Amino acid sequence: MKTSAILIRVADFLKRYPPFIWLDETSILEIASSGRVRYHEAGETLYEAGDLRDGKFWVIHKGAVRLTRPVGVGDQTWDLRGTGDTVGAEGMVEAGPFDHTAVIDDESILYQLDLTPFSKACAASRGATRFLAVYFALDAVPEASALHAGHTISLMAQFVRVDPETSVQEVAKAMGAAGVGHAVVIAGDGSPLGIIGTTDLAREIATGNIPVSAPARALMRPPCVMREAEAREPALLMEMIRGATGAICLTQDGSVATPLAGLISERSLLVEWGRHPLPIVRELQRGVASQKTGHLLERFAECARERLRTPDDLVWWQELGDATLRMLLRRALPAGAASVMPVLIGAAGRGEAGPELEVGLSGISTGDGAEEWITKWKAGCEASGLKLYKTEAFDVRDAEGWLRFLQALILDPIGNEVWKHLELFDATALDSEDDQEISRMREIVREALARQPNFVRLLANDSLQNLPPVTIFEGYAVAADGLQLEFLDLDDGGIRAIVDGARVWQLDSGENAASGTCQRLANAARRVPSHAAVLRGGERAFQILHYFRAVHAPVETGVIRPALLSRADQVVLKSAFRGVADLLLTTAHYFGVGSR
Repeated sequence: MKTSAILIRVADFLKRYPPFIWLDETSILEIASSGRVRYHEAGETLYEAGDLRDGKFWVIHKGAVRLTRPVGVGDQTWDLRGTGDTVGAEGMVEAGPFDHTAVIDDESILYQLDLTPFSKACAASRGATRFLAVYFALDAVPEASALHAGHTISLMAQFVRVDPETSVQEVAKAMGAAGVGHAVVIAGDGSPLGIIGTTDLAREIATGNIPVSAPARALMRPPCVMREAEAREPALLMEMIRGATGAICLTQDGSVATPLAGLISERSLLVEWGRHPLPIVRELQRGVASQKTGHLLERFAECARERLRTPDDLVWWQELGDATLRMLLRRALPAGAASVMPVLIGAAGRGEAGPELEVGLSGISTGDGAEEWITKWKAGCEASGLKLYKTEAFDVRDAEGWLRFLQALILDPIGNEVWKHLELFDATALDSEDDQEISRMREIVREALARQPNFVRLLANDSLQNLPPVTIFEGYAVAADGLQLEFLDLDDGGIRAIVDGARVWQLDSGENAASGTCQRLANAARRVPSHAAVLRGGERAFQILHYFRAVHAPVETGVIRPALLSRADQVVLKSAFRGVADLLLTTAHYFGVGSR
């Protein structure tokens, strides 16, 4: 580049696209001055798999570059890059030869640039580093958890410390004088024994249940719910919901072995976390009128989505939905003796329903009147605003009937159309005390699988029918056959495929414990270390796709329009597509056509 006019023109172009948008003007000018403008005709090979890197990379000014990888006797497209995309920039972190081929897909103008100033500038920019971490690989973005998994609460709840023998009257006076809503009863070693709130004082003293002369230990609510002092927002939220408490004591290590460090109340979370789902869950726990439940659930899902900042938040987000869903399902149970053991299947059975609270239900009959009981439960669920996405799953059989049905599915999967019933293999009991019966069913499944090893192979090969798009190009999702999709269903475009693939690994393992998709893939990665990277990539892809479904798609459809995503979001989504494809191909090879 000889003239300053061309240099400035190239720099102006670069600063419009990531990762250059995070670099300063001086760095961009230095990068732009290191290269030259190149014209390439369609069909021209930029480099081939196995070629040595020469310290250069390319930015596409106009046109398109297709990236392919050798698969068997041919090549498979794994990305298609267009205006503003980089090609070959992974050389800043990979020293070996290229592992893919780059072919000019349409006549193109490329900027060939030097990697050295580019690498130096990106290393000094956190935004550029985070973007490139996703661009180069599917592993977790550096610092994402630390940046977005919530922060510790700086505004602690105010409280007074009292001795266990202090009279209730003195406790009330101390709280009133300090203008606080809580007193923490402290042991001699400084550890918390229990909490007294203004509600406790009003309820117990006003009713005469406890005299004002009684000691504080008679009024306090033990045991304290405790967490470590560095606990972050999502963990504190889940602790309050699970423990049905309005305050959490913080100690250095989260146990009574260390002194009290502070107190977190519901108000603490509301002040620091803004639009919070916790008070909505509280209303649902109190049992509001059925006509208000639907509105509360909409607000609950809305607030929960606002807290879903990155794919790293998916774990607590699904835990939140699972805990709330189970609470509502229990409340909807018909009064009187139960003639059915409630069972969750599909996403609800895996603990992945999320705050949208879609649920698949089934049951094991334990007595007469099962059909009537199920009808009442279904009506109670609908009155609670729950979405029964598979009403035909209200099949009820006795335990032996279910065992025979599952055995038949495994021994004759094609004849019994197993693909219609796969979510039964994700079944969990609504209440933990019923897990023994579900464990017995899983044991029967394991024995049947031993008699029919081709069942797992069939599921593995079937998963290849759900390959995701290859890439996003000029706002369209591009399928392997070149079909361009303006709209993309994330359930069909990846989520369901990962769920099915993870189920294959779980069934093959013989594991008898309930687990979700991410846990199944993590278990498989530990069990088969030779494929650990691909399995972890599938786990990450699952988090990414669920994140985009929750944040960018209408709840009812799960459909997004890629053109409306930012360039950075498109790159993240493309990385998920690659993760899904790698998982499915590896799964099919491991269980189907290749040797282990």
